[in-house]
This record gives sequence, C-alpha cells and structure tokens, in this order.
Amino acid sequence: MANYVVLDTSIYRELGLKFSEHLDYKNLCAFTINTDGEVLLSLIVFEEFTSYYRSVLNSKTSSYLKANKDLIRDPFFKSPVDLEKNIASEFEKAVELFRNTLKNEPQGGPMSILRPTMINGLELTKFILNSKETEESNVQIRDYLIWDSVLAFAKEESEDRIEKFARRKVTFEKSLITFITKDKGFEKNILFQNLLKQYDIDNVEVLKSIPEFLEKKGFYFDFVTTDLIKKKIPPERILKDLNKDIGALLSYVSERYHKNCYEKKVEEAEISKVEVLEHYTYIDSKDGKHKFTSHLKVWINVVFEKDEHGYQESLERKTSQWRSLETYDHLKRPFFNKPLLFFYGGLVNVQRRSIKSVRFLDYMPDMFLDE
Repeated sequence: MANYVVLDTSIYRELGLKFSEHLDYKNLCAFTINTDGEVLLSLIVFEEFTSYYRSVLNSKTSSYLKANKDLIRDPFFKSPVDLEKNIASEFEKAVELFRNTLKNEPQGGPMSILRPTMINGLELTKFILNSKETEESNVQIRDYLIWDSVLAFAKEESEDRIEKFARRKVTFEKSLITFITKDKGFEKNILFQNLLKQYDIDNVEVLKSIPEFLEKKGFYFDFVTTDLIKKKIPPERILKDLNKDIGALLSYVSERYHKNCYEKKVEEAEISKVEVLEHYTYIDSKDGKHKFTSHLKVWINVVFEKDEHGYQESLERKTSQWRSLETYDHLKRPFFNKPLLFFYGGLVNVQRRSIKSVRFLDYMPDMFLDE
C-alpha cells in the first residue's frame, strides 16, 4: 500500500517562503520517497501559494521603490534611473524561480502533480449556497476544489487494480491518501463531510502537521542509528550480497566486457569502507510492521582475471561512448575500484530497540559516488 501526501496551502505558508530548506519539508519528501510513499503537489495549492508569494514580493518591491523615490528627491544622491524597469524584470524572474522551486523536491527531482477535477457546476452551486447557511464563515470555494481533487484521487486509489504492460500483469494495491492542513474545516465542516460520503471511500486521512505524519508513520525511532546499521550490515555481509551480481562491475571497467562480464573469474574482492548516507524507520502501510530502509556508500575493490589483450586495447583507446573506466593493474588485470550505492532494509524490534532482520534490496553499479 502506497502513502500519498498532499500539503494544503496553509502548511506551505507555515513552512515559509524558504519551505524547500525547512527540515520538516525535507524530511517529509525524503521519507516518503525512501519508504512507501510520495508527496503530491496540488495544482490549486501551487497557484494559491504562488499568488501569496506575488503579494509578499509586491509589498517588498513597492517599499523599495518608494524609498528610491525619496532618494531621487535628495539633491546630492545619484539614484539609478532604470530602477523601476529593472525591478519589474527581477520581479518576474523571482516568481518564476519560486514556481520552479515549488515544482521540485528538495533533492531536485520533479514533484508529482495532483490535478483538479472537472467540477460539476450544479454541485459547486449547491456548495456555494449551502456554505452561506452554515456557521462556518471561512468556508472557501478553493477549499472545496482542493478537497474534491483529493477525494477524487483517493477514489482512483481505493481498490486494488491490475494493469497490463506488454505481456506482464502488474498489481497495484489500494493506497492511502494523507491530506495535511491547518484548516479544521476539512474534518469538521458538514459540507466537506457530505462530500466525503458521496465519494464513499475510507482511504483518506486528514492530519494537522508534517511532524504528526512522520511520527504516525514511524519516522522517529531514534534507536536505529548509523552505528547500529553498520553493526547489523558488516562488510562481509555486503560482499556476500554483491557476489550474486559481481560480474556486472566488469562491464563498467570497459565496454569490451559488456557481453561476457559474467564469464571472467574474480581473483580479489574486498570492501574497505562503509558509510551510511541516510536511513529511515517507518511503519509499513501494508502489514503494519516496523521497518527500516538505508542507503549505504560502499568502497569496493574487485579484481578480475588477467586480460592482456584488453589491457593493450585500453592503452590504444582514447574515447568511448560508454562510461568505461579502463582500469587495469600492473598484472594487466581489469579492476573496479569505486564507491557504490547499496540499498538495505529490514524489520525493527521496537520492544528491544534494535534491528530484528536485514534484507538486501539492490545496488546501483552505474552510480559511482564521489570519493
């Protein structure tokens, strides 16, 4: 079961204009990507938060221009003539930069989009008329539009489904949609609750803050540390897992081994260093178990059997369309000596405050991390 998270405008405003640098936001995006979830950006929230930024920026630039006009009247101060023209240009650049930042996760990847629904005009009219009769004076149409888009998406994800890709059939399980907002109306307002009943779904939850979400999903198990992970995943364990596909590394030494990388004998293999880049604890939405996931930077040195012909070719070759290392030792043996990214996960024992079991997930031979 996947966990999709949608943030209301009120949450973005609480994070501030430097939201992408806020620790809660960065933790949320990284946590969901690395466990079983994803943060979705509502296009309605996107436009509303952009409008808010425009108003803030307009206030700042207006104050700046007013101060400049006061300086122009000073007989001894030389004020820039084209200031207003430059301000207008920089204003639009700033707004575009803000929008681009909002569209992307802190790690740099594009944010997935939650699009608004095709609203039924009659239903919207009923909402507007009914909202005037309720005690809630702050009910807004944009709240209705956001809520409707969240519920419509939740409806799509409310049941298991099977999709066919070529000859393969892939099962997508029912997902949970979490809407995080400071506005209490989404939970308490009768109009919003009636809309929830109309969609007839049970896979939507409303939370008040990002920390509440992270705590509920098991993010704050502080006893799972980098030291504990390194203890539970020693180099010899990593090497054993690597041996299942160690031949793939030879194909990165040179493209000449692409077709026969698994035929060459490994003469030496060692791991000199392991560093935990990041790790997360979480409660698996599918089975309710406490788990962890971790990314390890592993320094690997693998030496393959001697290849004199390949060695001579490497001396002659100057360029390659592939990412070939062309590394050979003094015995003319091809070798791979680069740090790689490994993925591990497993079960957490909360009572004993330890890691119960470890599972090798994958490694990326094509990702050579910086030394």
